[in-house]
Amino acid sequence: MPRQQWVIGNWKMNPVTAKAAAELASDLSQSASKLNCSVAAVPSAAHLAAAGNSLSEGPVLLGAQNLCALEVASGAHTGEISAEQLKDLGVSLVLVGHSERRANQGEAGDVLSQKIQRALESGLRPVLCVGEDLATRESGNHLEQVAADLVRVLTPLLDQDWSTLILAYEPIWAIGTGRSANPEDAEQMHQHLRAVLLGLKAEAQHTPILYGGSVKPSNAAAYAACANIDGALVGGASLIADDFMDIARAFS
Repeated sequence: MPRQQWVIGNWKMNPVTAKAAAELASDLSQSASKLNCSVAAVPSAAHLAAAGNSLSEGPVLLGAQNLCALEVASGAHTGEISAEQLKDLGVSLVLVGHSERRANQGEAGDVLSQKIQRALESGLRPVLCVGEDLATRESGNHLEQVAADLVRVLTPLLDQDWSTLILAYEPIWAIGTGRSANPEDAEQMHQHLRAVLLGLKAEAQHTPILYGGSVKPSNAAAYAACANIDGALVGGASLIADDFMDIARAFS
């Protein structure tokens, strides 16, 4: 059975206003019909409700950029948002371990495992992000380092049902820089990560592995042609509805 293709737009801390977020979501919703891949938009927490209202009647799923790692639905946890609260807002998937949160909030290891656990328990699709920095890539140790990170995060979850897990490979040196891994290098990493996943759990053969890192309409088709790349995690290009839809069509 072929793996489901996914194209996910990470809006990060964009746009500024809820009105603009709602308009972008509406544009995506109107353009996403007749696609043969799953599409999701991931606005900031402040815009989940506004974007969600615009997406509620269409094919584009709503995602969140973060969730609380604690095993609670509510409580005295200032600044946190629980998986249950995300579900109540209509969220279907959640990013875990994005490189910007790893760098800026120090997220790693057990915290990421706990967040995936919370997502799985609540019926959210966790999108686990992994990737290497430029120094690691240039050292030639990128395959081993990314695989070790993947094993460290997922090993505590071996007894869980991974049927909803999505993995995203995002080379840190390609995020927001305009640089991107060439399709051959990206395919090599995806093939390696597929083998690592299968070594952990047999049903991981169905886990989509997306590529993220300066994906744009001009290079999307080349990634889509790779056997082990099952979609894209899109940053800047997801803020332009036409560009994002062109990327989605490449994987459709």
